[in-house]
Amino acid sequence: MADLVKGLRPEASQLEELLHKASLDKAAAVWNELDEKNYQLLIRMLFSCLVDADFLDTERFMSPDKSLVRQSAKASLKQMRAQLEEYVSHFNREGRINEARAAFLDQCRKHGRTAQRKIYSLTLPTGAGKTVSSMMWALEHAIAKGCERIIYVIPYTSIITQTAQTFSLTYTKAIG
Repeated sequence: MADLVKGLRPEASQLEELLHKASLDKAAAVWNELDEKNYQLLIRMLFSCLVDADFLDTERFMSPDKSLVRQSAKASLKQMRAQLEEYVSHFNREGRINEARAAFLDQCRKHGRTAQRKIYSLTLPTGAGKTVSSMMWALEHAIAKGCERIIYVIPYTSIITQTAQTFSLTYTKAIG
């Protein structure tokens, strides 16, 4: 892998130019100073952005009525937070497990409002309410910091599908 990364360096000037054009000046400015690990992370992130943009553009063309890009313009983050608050208001808070889930949710809500902008992770056992708690954190944080969108990164297709289904329960209601 190291040889592949080193082999990409000569062609990096083209990518560096694209980074400047895309207003990613901070990324472009440090391009040549990245160590191998961070260089690989940047390449993978840029590739992921390209794949995602291509998918969204294709979706917008092929299915404009179902396009997430079209739908996302309908609901603000505050509307989504309100809908998520409505969704969680019906949660049962009785019993040790539900009390723990509620405590995790409340901690995520509070921390999201005050946390500094950086990358965070949430590690909880299965069934602890990570999906909803992490989205509550993300919405609170994005609103508090004036962000326009949330980037949610999770592994494994099965978890992605499950998470998307959970989010769509609240999100589709928010956009009516």
